[in-house]
Amino acid sequence: MSSANSDTRLLSWGGFLSSNDAKAEKENRWILSINIVSREIVVIQHEQQHARYPFDAVLCCFANLKHENAVMIFWKNAKPPLQFFFDSASDRDSVQQILESIPKKAYERTATAIGCAAEFHTMCEKKGKMKWTARHLILCKSRILVFRDRDAKGSAFPLQMISLLEPNLQISVSQQYPKTVDIYAQEKHTFFKLKTSNEVKEFISRMSATRERMTHEAHAFAKLQMMKLSESKRNMMQKSMSARQDYVSRREISSRRFNPNDAGANGDSVRKIMLANGSTVSFKGLDNSSMTDLGSGGLNLKRKGKQIKFDKAFKPQKHKADVFLWGTARPPRLFPQQAATSVPFRHDDLSKKRFVLIATAKDGTHAMGMTDNDWSFVWGECNFTGALGLGAKTKSTLPFLMKALRKQNVVQVACSARHGVAVTVTSKAFGWGAKTLTGLDYDTQDPQPLAFLDNLGVLGVDCCGTHTAAYSMLNCDVYTFGMHGPWLGHAGSDQQGKTFGKVVFPQEVTGADKVAVAKVCTAQQYTLYLLSNGHVYTTGVNEH
Repeated sequence: MSSANSDTRLLSWGGFLSSNDAKAEKENRWILSINIVSREIVVIQHEQQHARYPFDAVLCCFANLKHENAVMIFWKNAKPPLQFFFDSASDRDSVQQILESIPKKAYERTATAIGCAAEFHTMCEKKGKMKWTARHLILCKSRILVFRDRDAKGSAFPLQMISLLEPNLQISVSQQYPKTVDIYAQEKHTFFKLKTSNEVKEFISRMSATRERMTHEAHAFAKLQMMKLSESKRNMMQKSMSARQDYVSRREISSRRFNPNDAGANGDSVRKIMLANGSTVSFKGLDNSSMTDLGSGGLNLKRKGKQIKFDKAFKPQKHKADVFLWGTARPPRLFPQQAATSVPFRHDDLSKKRFVLIATAKDGTHAMGMTDNDWSFVWGECNFTGALGLGAKTKSTLPFLMKALRKQNVVQVACSARHGVAVTVTSKAFGWGAKTLTGLDYDTQDPQPLAFLDNLGVLGVDCCGTHTAAYSMLNCDVYTFGMHGPWLGHAGSDQQGKTFGKVVFPQEVTGADKVAVAKVCTAQQYTLYLLSNGHVYTTGVNEH
């Protein structure tokens, strides 16, 4: 395919030019366009060219090792490298393939394989801040490009680019506007009005099928890149991953939070479990098969001295904990001098609250803390209404008490950029924020009970921007819910949208005695499960 037959406008990707922009204003987005006809790389914002680089100036291109989904382009004239942050790893890999093919003069063939021809296009109306405006929407591979009109000369660059492979992407029928598609991407809702309701259903079906197809292609490409590595490099990577996993397992085992058996006065066995907030819960009448023990050969009565000392440190009203902060203040008044700092400093206000647990939003700019009297505090900023759990009007706050959870005896909390969850000592769970992540039928700005987790013995919880995991510390029961994907661990599940179910472990795990889940950690595209015997299991996208 010659470059004359391709639409070079479609070789465009959206993102940011710095990590600060990626974490702050989501409106401050840029477009990186590659024109294989004029042989140049163009950086655009609001249809205005801000920088132009010829192909001959490209020296090399590397994926950024520090920041995920970022690429660095180095130039022959010793100019500062161009760093661009994409919405997904697939977008980064696509741009990297084209740039790496420039010295080999194979960029036209590479651009054809990546996609520079429209697979679907339609005229629609896009909702703006003041009114609806006509726009030309084009689907090319995994990219949805929004142009001002059909005229290629009058609309040389796209106004917006939406990646179908963005982890948080959601496409659904709008409940607010008729004949409208609601696309949640880049942490905001974008509305496109079509002519009929049938067109809306067809559009959503096409986009969902395209996303599934492109996801499989992205995974196949990642496997192919791994196969291209030499055997020595693959072995080195595998050894490094095994060493890190063994280190984490040993740290979890050495700092175990489970007491050995205590014989009751009436002869009943008593099981004590220390929760995330430091409090100890006793369970009577449980058999040994349901008791969690971190020793590989059953109960280890010799390892109990350190645990007794650890318990005493969490007595109410006597616990002391210094909290240190560094980085960029969100909100700015959170720091005394209202400035970013790379040096950790002791925060006086947070240190006075006697925190026993602090959870940060992995993909956000706020955090939660739990004190020794089971009070929950939240501080920071959020872009999604309700993520802080303090009402519809609060998107920024200094450390503030969540009054709705004040009398619930919360033992663990977790939060993401779009929602939060909490679990009490009675195994009752609460959630707030986006409905697709909390499992509720509606978005909520205040903590609401999650009835589907009642009577499941949940004592631990963790969450991220794609899903939530709730688990019991007495057995191998782990329940996940949120956006549909392999990270949920529901074997054979074909459900779309909201999904709730139990993680399916291998038979050797569920059938083993004295093995339970010690901790669960969630990430955007995978989930890690640490068992009481030190073994680590995972579900999710294989490239991680």
